[in-house]
Formats: sequence, C-alpha cells, structure tokens
Amino acid sequence: MVTLAMSQERSGPLSVASFPFFYGWVVMAVGTLGLVASSPGQTYAISIVLEPLLEEFGLSRTVFASLYMVATLAGSLLLPSMGSAVDKYGCRKALTSVSLALAGALVLASQMRALWVLALVLVLFRFLGQGSMTLVSVTMINQWWMTKRGRIMGLVGLLSAILGTGCFPPVLHFLIENYGWRGSFLWEAAFMAGVMAPIAFVFARHRPEEHGLATDGRVLDHKVAVSEDVVIEGMSKAQAQRTLIFWVATAGIGLLAMLVTGLHFHAVAIFGEKGLSSATAAATYLPIAATASLVTFASGWWVERISVLKLLALSLIFMSGSLIAATQLEIAVPVLGYAVLLGTTGGFFRTVSGVIWSQLFGRKALGAITGTATTFMVAGSAFGPLPMGWAYDRYGSFDQVLYALAVLPAVLALLTLSLEKRAFRGSVGHSVQDEAGSC
Repeated sequence: MVTLAMSQERSGPLSVASFPFFYGWVVMAVGTLGLVASSPGQTYAISIVLEPLLEEFGLSRTVFASLYMVATLAGSLLLPSMGSAVDKYGCRKALTSVSLALAGALVLASQMRALWVLALVLVLFRFLGQGSMTLVSVTMINQWWMTKRGRIMGLVGLLSAILGTGCFPPVLHFLIENYGWRGSFLWEAAFMAGVMAPIAFVFARHRPEEHGLATDGRVLDHKVAVSEDVVIEGMSKAQAQRTLIFWVATAGIGLLAMLVTGLHFHAVAIFGEKGLSSATAAATYLPIAATASLVTFASGWWVERISVLKLLALSLIFMSGSLIAATQLEIAVPVLGYAVLLGTTGGFFRTVSGVIWSQLFGRKALGAITGTATTFMVAGSAFGPLPMGWAYDRYGSFDQVLYALAVLPAVLALLTLSLEKRAFRGSVGHSVQDEAGSC
C-alpha cells in the first residue's frame, strides 16, 4: 500500500463528484475514444498508407520495415517516462498533451519529403499513437474500475475494435483516394486537435479517490473522502520487475504485438502472394474487427473468473494458428477463416493487455508499470515487419518465415501455463513474489 497526496485534477473544468451517475462511465467513453485516436500510430493504419509511401520515397519493403523497426524501438524507449508522467501529472493533462502532440506529428507527416522526416514521423507516430495514447487511455480506465474491470475492458475492446480496427482503415483508404495521402494526414490531425484534445481536457480524470469517489461506483468512506490523503493498493515498479511472472507476461504481450504487427504490416503482400487483391486485404479488416469485438467482450467477463494468464496462453495458441493459416489462404483456409483466427487472437490480446498489469500488480504505480511493459510491447511490434519483409524480398514468399514464427507463441504458451498455477490471481493482498517466483 501507499499513501498518495490528492492531485490538482480535482479542480478541473467539470464537477465530477456531483455528476448524475458514476463518472467511471464517462472515463470509459473517453478512454475508448483515446484508443480509437491511437489509430494513426497503429500498424493497421500505416499498412493502408504503406504503398503510397514506398512509391513516394522509392524504398523497398525491407528498407521500410527496417526503418519502421528502428523508429518503433526509438519511440518505445520514451514510454517509461510517459508512464511515470501519468502517475505524476494525471491522465487529463497527459491525454490532452498527447492528443495535441499527435496532431502536430500528423501535420508534419503531411508535409514530409525527405527521408529523415519520414523517420522522425514514424518515431512520433509509434511513441504518441501506438504507445502513449494507448498507455494513458488504458491506465485511466483501470484506475476507475476494479471488480468490474474485466467486463468494462471487454466493452472498451469491443467498441475500439469496431471503431478503430474495423472502421479506421476503410475511412483512411477513402481519404487517400479522395484527398491523397498528404490530405489524409491533415484530416487525421484535425480530428486529434479539434475533437480528441478538447474532450480529453474537459472529461478525462485520473483516479476516483481524487474526487471523493471509489472504484466501480462504490461509496467512499466519509472520513477518507474528506481527507487529503488516499490509500492506493499495489506494488511499486521495482517490486513488480523483481517477479518472474512480470517478465513472462511481458514476453507474451511483446511477442503477440510483434506477430500481429507483422501480419497487418504485410497484409496486402501476403494476400497478393495468394492471388488476392489489395481491396480484399483491406476488406478483411471488417471480419477481423467483428470477431475481435465479440471475443474481447466475452473474454472481458471470463477474465473476472479465470486467471488472466490462461487467456494470455490462449491468445498465443491462436496466434500460432493465424500464422499457419496465412500460408494456406484460399488453398486450405478461406479468407474468412483466417480473419476469424486473427480476430480471435486480437480479441484475447486486447483484453489481456488491458487488464493484466492492474490485475497482477494493483493501482499504486500502474502508470509506471504499464509504461515499462508497453515499452516491450511496442519494441516487440517493431521487429514484426522485418523478418517477414526480409523473407519476401529474398525468397519471394512469406510461407517459410510464417511457419518458423508459428513455433514461438506455441512454446511461450506452454511456459505461461506452467507458471500459471503459481501466479498471482488478482488480489493485491497476495505476494506476487511468493506465488509467481522472483528473478
């Protein structure tokens, strides 16, 4: 446990304590919008603009994948400091600042003509979009929900999958077709600065205790409500990092991010190798998103009843299946079957990555712990495109590397299950060091 002083977020532009219903629902809505607003930095969006960028800068797929990897790694190194900043300054300031910064990065992207500017833009997209927007949004929601956290994150995952993964790529494709890739970046910047940033400033809040409220809409004890100190349970970042389960879970999340990113990044080329059009590849995002939405919603309820580590292992198993299915498109596996497998993987991944750190280590240093873990997740996504792009450029096929990569999640799933019986099971009162092992 730790005693935290009340932050200055209590005096924001909106009265939270007197809101007509539990303010956690507002936080959930803002966090969901934040996850959708992370799309410019997500691989599913970058994959849509990939071909125009390759043509504009005259790059091979391997060179761009290498540049993407370096940019993603560079962006990931900044995330621990962002996580600490969230704990120090609160989610409202963090989410507003990140929204405005991402708007600026999108404006810069619309004007880029030099290769070094493209590299800088990719760093900003990955740090601000994929990394920071996701980190702040998920942390904020987790601060307001505890006993109902699984089902809330399931609902958040369902909505963000539909609006983000499902709707954003077709909308971006439409913008590129009608306004060019430069114009599409300006439209995205207008959304970030004109919609996301104002909503974050007015409605985002850090912790319910800072407003005399408690998680899940429970009534906070009057003596605590009027106190200037609030007791928050959980581990410090250093304590969490001394546990074996932290590193096993981080490896699982990082590997999933790596492999899902690789499949999305090269989606058009993977489909093209099997004689399928780019339009088919883009259209596949809809059933992927639909499946991910349903699985995320259902797994949000399951994670309140079973260990989050079991869901992590299940996600890794489906990841292996998705990689193998990608080698058999329209030969043994229909496009819809592949979409369902990849969507199921993504659905479990959304739920697991959304709740695992708060469920295992509590809310005390949630921003810092999530920031460190997100660094590995973003870094993992950096390596996804490179081996697949290298294999395609060298052999003219993705099949060999996809088969090889399918072994990794299967092995890690077995390791995760072997540790699950000793792992922390969602109560901060238990010792993760004792139950999960330390390292």
